Amino acid sequence: MLIGLVQSLVMFRSTQQRTAIRGRLGVVVLWIPVLAFIVIASLVSVMLRFFRGTPAPNWTDHEPKTNVIKNAYARWAPIYDFVCGPIFINARRASARAARALGGRVLEIGVGTGLSLAHYEGCTEVIGIDISAPMIARAQKRMPRHPYVKELLQMDAASLDFEDQSFDCVVAQFVITLVENPEKVLSECARVLRPGGEIILVNHFFSETGLAARIERWASRYARPLGLRPEFPLLRLLAWAQDHDDIDLIDYCEVAPLSAFTLVRFGRITLGRE
Repeated sequence: MLIGLVQSLVMFRSTQQRTAIRGRLGVVVLWIPVLAFIVIASLVSVMLRFFRGTPAPNWTDHEPKTNVIKNAYARWAPIYDFVCGPIFINARRASARAARALGGRVLEIGVGTGLSLAHYEGCTEVIGIDISAPMIARAQKRMPRHPYVKELLQMDAASLDFEDQSFDCVVAQFVITLVENPEKVLSECARVLRPGGEIILVNHFFSETGLAARIERWASRYARPLGLRPEFPLLRLLAWAQDHDDIDLIDYCEVAPLSAFTLVRFGRITLGRE
């Protein structure tokens, strides 16, 4: 495991160096509107706490709490499409394109308001889940336009209510860094995945160096109550894969045009493979 993790680290560092300038610029550009939103939301929160006489919450826990994320996205639901739709569009399309290449039965965890549903045309069947009831309610309004979408359910990704090996592909867009236990969620994704299938993730991961990393370290404390987690490292996902003999890292690559997001693909090894 240690050798494999070191090899992943070397490959990761090499890829980082080749795209460092473009990627960091993209992250800085991405964070400009996010920082403005953090400042405004923080000021509003301070004012509300002052008038209500409630103490400031403690956001020092390393792992985000499920109830915090659930409440955050209940607040995001009415404005999510307007704020996040344009920012994430290329990454959403990239992950859905990878899912379409596999075809078959697709599960999307953290489907949100259903912005990605239109991009799955060509798949046999799509089922989406999200922990936030307000987000799922908005996604369900999109269902009639997409007959291949069979169900949209409120469900915790850490405890999937599906049988083993029931999907050809599991997609998570901008989700894995926000859950309380990413390794447990990934293991649940692997459990419901058929041999030969793929787990497809798209997310922003911690920049580690440069101006972008300094911004993310500063913002992490203020971003957590808004449902953001900028300091999550990609290597944590690679370490999870190294711990599972039936999981291979297929590939990971930056998403154009600004390389602020990364597409990661894990495959479940086909039974009987030597």
